[in-house]
Amino acid sequence: MDALDAGEILSHLNHLGYRNITVVQLKEFQKDLKKLIRYDAKQCVENCTSVEPSASERNVFERLHTETTLSYQAKHTRSKHTEPDAAPVNKENQAPNAKAVSSKNDAPVNKMWIRPKSAHSVRRSDPVALYHSYQNEWNKFKQKLPGENDHSELRWKIRHKLLGE
Repeated sequence: MDALDAGEILSHLNHLGYRNITVVQLKEFQKDLKKLIRYDAKQCVENCTSVEPSASERNVFERLHTETTLSYQAKHTRSKHTEPDAAPVNKENQAPNAKAVSSKNDAPVNKMWIRPKSAHSVRRSDPVALYHSYQNEWNKFKQKLPGENDHSELRWKIRHKLLGE
């Protein structure tokens, strides 16, 4: 764990595409990486007992990078949810049930997938009612638009007042 120096971390980050990293950012990243390695080592000890320690130290960047990607997590959760279904031994002449016939493509869909909204059914509406609703909406907003107000009556009143009628 302590064998990771800043130069090695910086070169690996540059290889991943991270450029212009400041010294402060690198030190914070190094601290976080050490914490992550310690946590990962604890998890690895709990899960794997016969792992070669030198191999795990060499591939720590690769392992941490692959385990944090979405594709790895999706593959990992898919393998957890798929269980082999055993066919009934005593019932040789019966048709297999739906669970035994299901294929691997029926695995549960990843919860991260964003489904598009279902298309609204196209409703036919009365063209006359639609015309009147559009006309009502236009009359609401017509007063707010500049140049759309009819001031002819106001102009005639001002003209009559100025002429003294």
